[in-house]
Amino acid sequence: MPRYAIYYMPPPKSQLWTLGSSCLGYDASTGCNVSLPAHSIYSDQGLALKRTQQPRHYGFHATLKAPFYLKSGVTEADLVEAAGQFAKVWQAFDLPTLYVQSMGDFIAFSPRGRSRSLHTFADACVADFEPFRAQLSNEDFERRRAGGLTPRQTHFLSNYGYPFVFDDFRFHMTLSGPLDLRVQQTWLEGLREIFANVTQPVRCDSLAIFKQNDPDSRFQVLTRLALRSCALG
Repeated sequence: MPRYAIYYMPPPKSQLWTLGSSCLGYDASTGCNVSLPAHSIYSDQGLALKRTQQPRHYGFHATLKAPFYLKSGVTEADLVEAAGQFAKVWQAFDLPTLYVQSMGDFIAFSPRGRSRSLHTFADACVADFEPFRAQLSNEDFERRRAGGLTPRQTHFLSNYGYPFVFDDFRFHMTLSGPLDLRVQQTWLEGLREIFANVTQPVRCDSLAIFKQNDPDSRFQVLTRLALRSCALG
């Protein structure tokens, strides 16, 4: 049974998409592996692939509506149609300046502050696509809760299938899996060098639906939809 997710993704031919995908070794727009960057932190490619295994499964993205199964009676075509109508309502906007930074035990490309436009858009993605989501199984719910959640995050998990939404949302595009402190510092410095020339500002001009065909498959871009008054790049 496939899963779907609503993600932000940069334009698939953009510098940011190319860099982010190469850091994971996977391009979700084509479903193909790609070469890792020519940087010393990737010199041991086998080890680097282990350290990026977790985010590679999902592709380079920022989560707007976390992966979900469709509820009974809802089809993929229904979801795509609704996403197209949703995109027509929302005007494109610039994302806050993004930085390579640590987020707990992993590294991501993320803003340091909050943006009202971004959070309003993300909140709407969570709420408006909720009618398409099947409820979490008890097993998935307990697995998520066992990771250590606040009462508010547990409430979000129960009601929206994901704990880090609304007040607990933080926009980020993941660049590594969990790293120990020593390795994390080395990778943080290396990734900052790799992303040093990324053009700012980054514009949120679309939303994307990613699809995972089965639990062993990676997520891949199903469709990318332009926001109001924008042409896809």
